[in-house]
Amino acid sequence: MEYKGHKINFPACLTPDNVQELIDRLDDTDNRAVGRKARKEEDRSEFSPGIIKAVKETIQEYNRANQGAGISAKDARAERILFEKDSSGKRTPRKWN
Repeated sequence: MEYKGHKINFPACLTPDNVQELIDRLDDTDNRAVGRKARKEEDRSEFSPGIIKAVKETIQEYNRANQGAGISAKDARAERILFEKDSSGKRTPRKWN
């Protein structure tokens, strides 16, 4: 049982036949979203908590290994110059009057 080339650490004899359905439900590039989806799956109790945890950890490990470099320092500085954030965190274009 694998997720994009990463082995899911769970005994094969205890793996349900429809584990691909669980992988499809939890698949996301945001690790926080994967965690939220895993908690919802535990509430549904269609799968055992052990397989949910194993799939969640494998997806999160894959995401950590394959995340991009993000925004460069140069781009971040340009963003701070061109935009302002208010106290709620909303970005608005800077007024240049």
